[in-house]
Amino acid sequence: MTHPERLGQGERTRQNIVTALTERLRLVTYQQVTVGELMRQASVGRSTFYRHFSSKLDVLLLHHTNRFRQMLADYQSEQDWLALEAAPSLHHFFGRVAANSNLRRSLGYTLGADSELAKHKIVRLIVNEVEANLARTLPTADLTLPLPMLTSAIAANIQSQVVAFKDLTNKQETEAFVNRLQHLNRGLILAALGRV
Repeated sequence: MTHPERLGQGERTRQNIVTALTERLRLVTYQQVTVGELMRQASVGRSTFYRHFSSKLDVLLLHHTNRFRQMLADYQSEQDWLALEAAPSLHHFFGRVAANSNLRRSLGYTLGADSELAKHKIVRLIVNEVEANLARTLPTADLTLPLPMLTSAIAANIQSQVVAFKDLTNKQETEAFVNRLQHLNRGLILAALGRV
């Protein structure tokens, strides 16, 4: 989670606008949100908004970047990635997905005209976050396959499991579901480290 007291004024403004988007998405779909509403809710003027973002899509992308960083926050070492149970941050991420009905809607439906570009950029964001984390936490020199290949496999695994999770009818099974995702990621990393 981002701590407001540690941010500079510009970053606080950016996060306030992201918070405004998050709050609006609890009530309406992405298509229904306007830049004007975000400006009003974040108490910023037009020039301030456009100093930080070029579009509503850019706000959504920063929102996703924040979420992906939070999802991986507890993966600080090789041992975290190789644990038998998922880290709390991964459980928390899926808990948020379970609690937010707008996140369970199809991206194509809720993003409207921004759909294709948004999907492509969101995929890049998760790949970038996973790669940065793995580069920091794994002995990449020991990998038996290139880091980008491992990164793509883990990012694709997470993405596909988010889609599968959206269809999970019994959200009481969330903990078991997330731990199975951890097992899949763990298997990919063990294979990449040549330990299987």
